[in-house]
Amino acid sequence: EITQLTAKDSGAYKVTVNIQLNIEGIDFKLPEGIAPSFLNKPLIKQDVKIATVQIDIIADPIVTRIDRKGGNQYTIPLDIKNLASSDSGVYKCTLSNECGTAVANVVIKV
Repeated sequence: EITQLTAKDSGAYKVTVNIQLNIEGIDFKLPEGIAPSFLNKPLIKQDVKIATVQIDIIADPIVTRIDRKGGNQYTIPLDIKNLASSDSGVYKCTLSNECGTAVANVVIKV
């Protein structure tokens, strides 16, 4: 068992299990890098016509980011122009790379 993973723990591992004289081997590799994590709460800059969501993160390798409200998908950065009451709601921001995933919910009120 490896707990408190650090970058030094990345690399190739081999697991061997011996069950009633049957030996089974499994090779696997922990990805190198840092899983995405948020450095602080998302910052929402909003005026009458536009809302911008800024999220500061740490991750290596670079993350893919998906922002969703309902079934819609948005891109980086999340800018909502020509704000309308229908833009109000919870936006789910999902950041992923090969080392992990981080999720934040952002509430926009118009």
